[in-house]
Amino acid sequence: MLQTTCELVWDVDTSTSLGLYGVALEIKDFATQSSTEVLSEIPLQFLVDLFSSDESCVSQPVVIPPTRTSGSCVGVPANSTYHEPIVARTGSEDVSIADIDTVSPPGVLKSGVLPYSGGQPTDYHVNVTWTPQTIGVEEILCLLHVITLGKYILSRLVVLCIIYYRFEAVRYPER
Repeated sequence: MLQTTCELVWDVDTSTSLGLYGVALEIKDFATQSSTEVLSEIPLQFLVDLFSSDESCVSQPVVIPPTRTSGSCVGVPANSTYHEPIVARTGSEDVSIADIDTVSPPGVLKSGVLPYSGGQPTDYHVNVTWTPQTIGVEEILCLLHVITLGKYILSRLVVLCIIYYRFEAVRYPER
């Protein structure tokens, strides 16, 4: 674990270490770097599938505009509909995107994966549509695109924060 960048680095010998591995971490928060008193701690568990592929890292997909950047917040007025494409580009015409999945509030509609006509032959997209039903509550829409590299699957996560709100006209008495 690289403390300065909060990155987990795993140097692997792919000739002998292929397979599925379980990883368990505990993330701890301290007031200062020298503090020994834990303010909070969160367990994190995930699986890592190490595999060999003929595809280079350059072939890995990236999310591209017009998709908003991770952490974007979008104001959606009451009784309005949010509609935007999520677009991803692969690094090779031999790589396709099998799915762009969402972890989202109830009522979000998502199209199937389609080639993106506004870009290159390596661009794919889904359309996301959502009409919020509750006023004044912040919802988070997480987008996970799943990429097929032959028989293997990779994923990347983009989080959008969508805040829907209602404007209320306030009239002040005349003086």
